[in-house]
Amino acid sequence: MFIHPYIKDILMDLAIESKTGYIIEYEEKPISYDKIFYDKIYYPALEKAGISRKIPYTCRYTFATIAHQSGVDDKALQKLMGHTNFNITANSYIQDLDEFIYSELVKIK
Repeated sequence: MFIHPYIKDILMDLAIESKTGYIIEYEEKPISYDKIFYDKIYYPALEKAGISRKIPYTCRYTFATIAHQSGVDDKALQKLMGHTNFNITANSYIQDLDEFIYSELVKIK
């Protein structure tokens, strides 16, 4: 697994503070993506951040779109997403944002 340097220190601190060695804990136990995770951790965090309810999988779309628009190499993005080919990444996860499409349109002279 690759960890972006911007969040490495945060994750290291969470791991050090952990009682189980897992970054996300609930009642001092590692958790799985079940009702406890959603109801006690994930949805409250979204609410605190002012974000409407979304499933965690939504993050994959956001990541793929931001990575692609940031210029991450197609092959690297495919591998980061765990896909067998880039077409899966491009056709299923990278979203066309209106401002991006417009910025591409105005390139035409």
